[in-house]
Amino acid sequence: MSRLVGIVVVVIVLAAAGWVYQTVVNPDHRGQVIFTTTSQSANDNCKITNRVDTIKAGSDVYLTVMWSRTMSSSDVVVEEDFKDGTSMGTETWSPSHYAGYDCFTATDNLGDSFTEPGKYEIKLTAGSDVVADGTLTVTP
Repeated sequence: MSRLVGIVVVVIVLAAAGWVYQTVVNPDHRGQVIFTTTSQSANDNCKITNRVDTIKAGSDVYLTVMWSRTMSSSDVVVEEDFKDGTSMGTETWSPSHYAGYDCFTATDNLGDSFTEPGKYEIKLTAGSDVVADGTLTVTP
């Protein structure tokens, strides 16, 4: 009987460890535009490090997109940028940036794009679906 209790305890501990890993160490970021302070260029498994929601104007900042689904080359992705709720315009992405992937990592430092204080939002849509969205607050 004690052997059975030991096995049950081991199974419970392993299940709890798996849950902690998935929700804390490797959370599901699907559908998010994520900002980081370091380049995620070696991001071959969509792992995020050094995530930020707020930066000082002009600070180094990088962007990673965690698509809400695996993207295909037939998906026309449109980026719309907002500052303090006002649209700053749109841009269409090339399918080479996303086709067949669950995430996309921009390797360039985007600090020059965030030099004015405010709340910035990047929204990516494919058709009528929002496939990723994220906000960044920039302080003086």
